[in-house]
Amino acid sequence: SLRQMEQENSKILNAKGELSEENVTSYEKLRKSYDHLLR
Repeated sequence: SLRQMEQENSKILNAKGELSEENVTSYEKLRKSYDHLLR
């Protein structure tokens, strides 16, 4: 779920200070589909 992903992303950000390209891409895809659901 998006919420889980956000938590994992923030963990990664805190640990490394950056997200891998893969994570960013899949996160943005999820984010878009999530935003789409909210409309």
